[in-house]
Amino acid sequence: MVKIADLNSRISLSTTDKSRLNHRINQYISESSPSEKAVIKNTKNTDSFKVGNELASVTKQILVIDDDLDSAIAIRTCLETYFKKDAQGSEFQVMEVSMYSNPVTALAEFKPYYYDLVLVDINMPTVNGYELVEKIVKLDLNIKVCFMSSGEVNYEAIREIHHPVESFGCFIKKPATRAYLINRVIQELF
Repeated sequence: MVKIADLNSRISLSTTDKSRLNHRINQYISESSPSEKAVIKNTKNTDSFKVGNELASVTKQILVIDDDLDSAIAIRTCLETYFKKDAQGSEFQVMEVSMYSNPVTALAEFKPYYYDLVLVDINMPTVNGYELVEKIVKLDLNIKVCFMSSGEVNYEAIREIHHPVESFGCFIKKPATRAYLINRVIQELF
């Protein structure tokens, strides 16, 4: 029997490949705002993210729903490049990401109690992020949600009006740096 950690260590990227991938990701994700820079001041690479032993060797399932396909791909790629070492010293992928650029398809194919976190764009043409999340929560009461938006949003007002529940407390302004995005998602997951 092959362990998942063994498979992940076999498919992990070389340092050169990681460097190339990081460069490509950073092409898609722009520099952070001054407030984000303060948060991520000491988190320049993935090695600087400190996550406790609660991760063990568990891969978390993330769902990204964004009508901008390029943004969805950049977010997925960014999150899937975060690796952590297990107790044996083997690297494993912390997050496995599914993505949709069509919110209707995402809802139709949603798997209740499968995902640990949903990252959803607020402004989408057919169904906005809030309406979509209300429908998803009816299918999975335990789901954690992070809203994303490239526009200016008063997140505190939206939280009070739409979703006063604590599981709806994560808001990410797009574009975000790789370090900020990974750090924010890790905070929500653990």
